Amino acid sequence: MKSGSKGNIHCMLMSVTGVSLLLCMSCFEQAPTQQPAVSMEVFRFSKVDHPDWSEQQYNQYDTISLRQIIDGGAGFFSQYGMVSGTFQKLASKDSTFCELFAMDFGTNANAARVIEGRKSTFSQIEQVGTYPQTKAFMYVVLAGVQAYAVFGQFYFEVLLGGYSDSTTAPAMAASILQWLEAKAR
Repeated sequence: MKSGSKGNIHCMLMSVTGVSLLLCMSCFEQAPTQQPAVSMEVFRFSKVDHPDWSEQQYNQYDTISLRQIIDGGAGFFSQYGMVSGTFQKLASKDSTFCELFAMDFGTNANAARVIEGRKSTFSQIEQVGTYPQTKAFMYVVLAGVQAYAVFGQFYFEVLLGGYSDSTTAPAMAASILQWLEAKAR
């Protein structure tokens, strides 16, 4: 074999190896990049937003500090890629209350998986307002409702209690979700 032939074969092998490596790398699905986290403060209710309620508690959290707020349930949110979130507890003079969890999951796909996962934990869910159940749903409890929604990369839980009229809490949940949806845009 001529020495020039060995060089050509070597170049050809290197080219084939390089092309094979590129093809192999392109087969791996790349994870979607997370959108930058926005300030979760935008989801904080104030007296202007709801004058009948006063804030009792407010916390910002990440996947580690969430464990201090919801004992035993934080793993559910961590497994879907929660980035950050807030918890706010509001109370009114008529003894109704609202607990609001707002969470950023970085991508729309992560947030959509959370609401589907949450939905599977309930035996009976109902429509909240005019939202399709792929976007929001509620579970009626004694003296209130638990409403769940996803708007883009954000997931929300609205827990309302202390209601004596069974129609008031679902209407309030729908109103709160509309407010949150406008803020999530």
